Amino acid sequence: MAREATLSVSLTNVLKSYVRQKVDSGQYESASEVIRQSLRTMQEQEQRERLYWSDLRKKVKAARTAIHEGDVVDGPAFMRSKIAELKSRASAKRSANKQKKRS
Repeated sequence: MAREATLSVSLTNVLKSYVRQKVDSGQYESASEVIRQSLRTMQEQEQRERLYWSDLRKKVKAARTAIHEGDVVDGPAFMRSKIAELKSRASAKRSANKQKKRS
């Protein structure tokens, strides 16, 4: 285990109470352990955010490239055609069910 360095920090009364509550609950052995876990969690969250934004930037770049190359879809027209297709399928299915009931 790495040698631990000592650092003194000031907490608001609310945070101090929260840390004590965590220790008193038995979840943590000490206030230092609560703070270390909090910092690890913060690091993990920051890493997730970095990955999220990096991924988003890649997707935006790919979208811009597609737009530049003319590889785009008219969203409203596409949705209208999909809705019409689904309505047609549903109508055909209802007709088939009516035919089965008559037989």
